[in-house]
Amino acid sequence: MEKLDPQLSEEQFATAVLTLLSEILETLKKSPGNDLNYYDSADVKQLLNISDSTLHRLRKQK
Repeated sequence: MEKLDPQLSEEQFATAVLTLLSEILETLKKSPGNDLNYYDSADVKQLLNISDSTLHRLRKQK
């Protein structure tokens, strides 16, 4: 998984986030028996390599 460049434009940032989420989704689809797996905030932050404030902002923006 690649790290996000802090100098990205909003569009580039959104594209990068969608790419990362797609990669995570594909990884989860390949995992056996993941029908009801849930992730808490700490897991999501670690998977996406983001901070508390970034996760809050992403949730706020839906």
